[in-house]
Amino acid sequence: LFRSPLTGALLAAAEHGLVACLDMKAGVVWRTDNCSNIGSLAVDGSGDVVLLACFGHGVLRVNGEGAREGAYRYDYSPSLAAVDFEGATLVAASLEKHLTQLSFTGTIQGDCVLPARPVGLALDALGRYAVTAFENGELRLSPLPDVFRRKDAGGAAADRKSTRLNSSHLVISYAVF
Repeated sequence: LFRSPLTGALLAAAEHGLVACLDMKAGVVWRTDNCSNIGSLAVDGSGDVVLLACFGHGVLRVNGEGAREGAYRYDYSPSLAAVDFEGATLVAASLEKHLTQLSFTGTIQGDCVLPARPVGLALDALGRYAVTAFENGELRLSPLPDVFRRKDAGGAAADRKSTRLNSSHLVISYAVF
């Protein structure tokens, strides 16, 4: 479920492909059957960009009126998707334990391997940080430009730090991956 802060519309996705938009009086504004299982639903702040993580079918994109706009397809099976408030930064996590950043046009901006299969994924409103949740309760807060391995001038992959929130001790620790 997602409630658009600008329009007040409620968007919902069911496991077997049903996606619907409801108004404030629970009236159906639009609905669509995607004929694909949906791992997660992500919506930008205005409700104009709706992303559906559809495993083998990629990340499906639907506009705010329920019309399909296409799919972002790549080498992995996305189970989770997240989008920033403006709808410009897209991130997907896969069953294969990969976190992938995509551009609005579908270009892969970066990809990294996660330590475990994620169960939750979110972006901050400005698209600067990804938060990945894991089954063991661990949350990883990572600056997006730093999440992905980049090569230094010598061609070697550079390690970068991601922030790890340990909820049991309420401290922030850093892990290199």
